[in-house]
Amino acid sequence: MFAVAISSLLSMGPTCSVPPPEGSPQPLNPVDPPLLSITLNAVEDELNDVLIVPPSGFVLNVTWQAVDTQVRPSTLVVSIYSSTGVAYDATGMMRLGTDGAYAIFPEAIQLPMGSYQVAARVRDRDESEGSALFDFAVRSHVPPIGLDQKIWLDFEANRDSTPGPDFDVDLIQFGFTSTSAPGLHATMRARVIDALLDRVAEAYFDSNPNGLATGDPIEVEFLTADPAAPSTTRICVGGSASTYGLVGSILLDPKNQNRSSVECGTLPATGIFPRGLIAYSGAAGFQQYLDPIRPAAGGTPVGNDPRDAIILAAGFDPTTATAAELQRLMIIEDAVSVFGDALGSIIAHETGHALGLVPPAAPGVGLFGGQQGAESTHDVDADGSTPAGNFLMNAGNSFSFESLGGLAGHPLPKFRPLDHAYLRDRAVLDPLVTAILPPPTLTSVTPTLVQSSLQTLTLRGTGFVATPSVRLRSGTFTHEAYSEVWVSSVEMRATVSKNSLYPGTYAIELTNPDGQWISLPATVVVP
Repeated sequence: MFAVAISSLLSMGPTCSVPPPEGSPQPLNPVDPPLLSITLNAVEDELNDVLIVPPSGFVLNVTWQAVDTQVRPSTLVVSIYSSTGVAYDATGMMRLGTDGAYAIFPEAIQLPMGSYQVAARVRDRDESEGSALFDFAVRSHVPPIGLDQKIWLDFEANRDSTPGPDFDVDLIQFGFTSTSAPGLHATMRARVIDALLDRVAEAYFDSNPNGLATGDPIEVEFLTADPAAPSTTRICVGGSASTYGLVGSILLDPKNQNRSSVECGTLPATGIFPRGLIAYSGAAGFQQYLDPIRPAAGGTPVGNDPRDAIILAAGFDPTTATAAELQRLMIIEDAVSVFGDALGSIIAHETGHALGLVPPAAPGVGLFGGQQGAESTHDVDADGSTPAGNFLMNAGNSFSFESLGGLAGHPLPKFRPLDHAYLRDRAVLDPLVTAILPPPTLTSVTPTLVQSSLQTLTLRGTGFVATPSVRLRSGTFTHEAYSEVWVSSVEMRATVSKNSLYPGTYAIELTNPDGQWISLPATVVVP
């Protein structure tokens, strides 16, 4: 089935080797070959040592760099090898560019669980050939995001003693609205919310780390009203938490198992707390852009300047404005933009936690988060440190106001490729996998007749990793063996209880610690 499925799509059968065919033109003078690299889902090198992907849907990237002469993209050959030794040509899947190629592994092809290697080669105009290899693992996959996941950002929530939505009080605190100008409140409220949503949308929908020719949006919908639909996570936005400087707090939801959580708690505090941004009030960017309208800093809130009614009126034409009116308009627009970018980045970060980012795992094995401290449940590099890149899921205490808002030369935070792959259902969370291993084989079991009350079975095959689990299966009945003993990569022992088994014939199943398994049907008989 595997060979048929792939070859039917690629219109090519199995191949056996990567080297060029006999008779290929050879360079007259030795030259340096092109430099090739392979990634899956554009995941950086230090995090892809044990990259685990689902049976389909992942992105295969091949990039090249010319050394002595121009690369000829048409000479690209890409092969995918299974650990069983069968290879298939994947060249026909690749979309070629001038400096690389990519393919989204089609859903029509479902790679069986196991270990794989991608091999790629390309030639330049001097017929010098560059090549690269990449190992990866495939595991069965239940998409944590899937379809129809919604995030309801609730700006109407009231969690304190002040009447009305907490977010409206936030707007007054920061100077975006004023009690003396209630007529401008709705206008400014809408502008600030739009700025927040634009920033969140930029993070989730505009990011394209794989370099695909088309957009690559994450399948999550953000709303400001209750959609009254399943798979809706509600996140309250507004107010302040009892902890100074807490702007956002959402507990990690591993694998997005709770698709309808409510993040509006007070003890513990969960949700988004805009007034926590005051902790950044000493930052130069905060003072430059927010203090001009913030009353606590001596600024003039929106509505308290007589020019505001003019420049915020519907149909205002900037070409007819005075210099003073344009200056005031710029102050307001800059404040809205910077506030939207900084708080919107935090909202994108916290919604990432609600969707399952970032579970702790050992750094350097192609998994995700750190082990302890601030790095726990946040992005780490292979050495366990916080990445230098301005990634959305870096630990919260590593951000400055400027890095949150994309100020002072900082790019706006974005999802690193590994996080983006998870949110696009292109990476599998499997902490059991710590090495790329071949799947096990199971060739014999002795004895095949369970005669004693506690019967020790000896299993022989290949690829056993300390220590596999063993079970007997018959129809819907499963009996877990115990006292498993790993002897070697080709032998192990396990004990079964005759008193716990119904008479009949059982298949025996062996599962390695990395989740790969093999079964021998109709093997063990219980009289």
